[in-house]
Amino acid sequence: MPEITTIEDELGDGRHAPRFILTSDRGLRAEVSAYGATLLHLQLQEASGPTENLVLGLDTIAAYRAPHPYLGSFVGRYANRIADAAFELDGIRYAIDRNHGRHHLHGGSGGFHQHLFASQTFRSEGRVGVEFSMTSLAGDQGFPGEVSVRARYWVGFESDLHFEVEATTDRPTIFATTQHAYFNLAGAGSIRDHTLRVPAEQYVPVDHELIPAGHLASVAGTAFDLRSPRRLHEVIDHIVGGLDHTFQLADAVSHPRLAAELVHPPTGRRLRVFSDAPAIQVYSGNFLDGTLGNRNRRFEPHSGLCLEPGVPPDAPHQPWSRLATLLPGTRYSQTIGWRFDTVGPAGDRS
Repeated sequence: MPEITTIEDELGDGRHAPRFILTSDRGLRAEVSAYGATLLHLQLQEASGPTENLVLGLDTIAAYRAPHPYLGSFVGRYANRIADAAFELDGIRYAIDRNHGRHHLHGGSGGFHQHLFASQTFRSEGRVGVEFSMTSLAGDQGFPGEVSVRARYWVGFESDLHFEVEATTDRPTIFATTQHAYFNLAGAGSIRDHTLRVPAEQYVPVDHELIPAGHLASVAGTAFDLRSPRRLHEVIDHIVGGLDHTFQLADAVSHPRLAAELVHPPTGRRLRVFSDAPAIQVYSGNFLDGTLGNRNRRFEPHSGLCLEPGVPPDAPHQPWSRLATLLPGTRYSQTIGWRFDTVGPAGDRS
C-alpha cells in the first residue's frame, strides 16, 4: 500500500516546515515541503536499487528562502511572464511586483514559492497525499482580490505522482499556476542527451525578452516541431538562448491528456506528463549558472528540463486573456500527473 511519513525541517528563522515523504506501491518516492509547496526530491525504485534524485533541489529547506530559479516550486499567483509588470482588469490598472527586469515573473519575489502553507495529510481509495492551503490576500504582489488556494500531491499504486490545484476569489483577478520541477532522468549531468516529444501543432513566438508576439505559429518546419521525439541537444542548439517557449496543446479538455514525453535513452527511463492545462512551457534550464546545487553538484545550464503545464505567458495582454481571468463564483482547477516507466530502444515499455 502507498505510504506517507512526516518530518520537520527548520527554516532558519524560528519556523518549522513539515516535509512529507510519499511512497507509491511501486516504490516511487517523492518528498514535498510545506514551504512553497515545493517538490524537493523524487526517485524511483529499480531492479538495481533506488535511482538518484530525478529533480533538481537544494540541500536544506532554509536554502529555499533565498532567491532561486523556482526549483520544484508551486508557482503563483501567475506562472510565467506579465509584460511591464502591470495589467488592466475591468478598467482598473494594477501594478504588480517587477522582479524580472521590467517584467513580472512567476508570481513575483514574494510569490507562492516563498509562502509557508498549512498542510493536512489524507488517505482515500488507495491514495495517500498531502493538501497544502493558503489565503493570498488582496494586494499580494499587487494582484487584486483575495484568493483561497489548495494544492495537493498524492501517490497511489503506480509509479505516478499527481499534483492538483483549486482556487477561488472574492474579486476578479488574474490567476494561473504551474509546478516548476526541473527533471533530469539521468540523475546528474546534462539533459542534452534526453529525447523530448510534445504533441503540439502550435507554439507561442516570443521576442528577445520572452514576451509573446501576440499570436500562435505552426511548429511545422521549425526547430519547435517536437511532434516526434527529438534529442534535446538538436533542439537547444537551433534556438537562440535555448528552449523557453510555450506549446499550445489540443483544445481544452475535461480530463488530463498527454502533454509531453521525456526519455533518457541510456537508462530507458521515461517520464510522461499528463495535464488538463491548455498549454505547456518547456524550459531547458538556460539560466542555470552553476551558483546553486546540492551534494557538491553544481547546476549548470541544461542540468534540468522544466515541463510546466499552464496558461501561455502574458495572458492579460494577449488574445488568450480569458484563460487567466478568475471570477467570483467560479473555480480555478488544474491537474498534472507525472508517470514514470522504462522503455526499450524502440520506445516500447519493457
